[in-house]
Amino acid sequence: AWILIRGLSDSMRTLFWTCIVICFVTYIFAIFGLLTIVTTLQEAYVAMVAMGDDDLELVGRREELKVVLSMVSGMDELMFTLIQVLMGDSFNAITRPIMYHIPWTWLYFYAYIAVAVFVLMNLVTAIIVDNAMTSSRMDEDAAVKLKEFSKEKDLADLKKMFFLMDA
Repeated sequence: AWILIRGLSDSMRTLFWTCIVICFVTYIFAIFGLLTIVTTLQEAYVAMVAMGDDDLELVGRREELKVVLSMVSGMDELMFTLIQVLMGDSFNAITRPIMYHIPWTWLYFYAYIAVAVFVLMNLVTAIIVDNAMTSSRMDEDAAVKLKEFSKEKDLADLKKMFFLMDA
């Protein structure tokens, strides 16, 4: 446990920059989502409102779309929603209604998850483990050097003691 904690503390700089990169990736995906997905969803919502309240299924879909639009309508909302997708926080409740109206959006969410989770998070894990292993090796080297120093000191003390006994 100590090795992992030390590896984590040695990796703080890496973790900071990883958070920055994840924010940047999320920002890029949010811009793309606003330009393509949100505008299409807004057009679909306007079309559903124009159809009226005759069909109950249509009313249910319209209300569902209204809730989804409230989660993705602005840059900050969409970035927060993408972080929610990144963390796996019940993202099906968000993505399924979007995929009903825009079928290709599974590619959008899959690409985001692939880049943010599979690539970045695994890279961070590898860096933290590598730092922990490097720290462990450095600790072992320090222990060997300390043992050698102790051995040399003991040897010098023995030489001094034998020299005093000879006199």
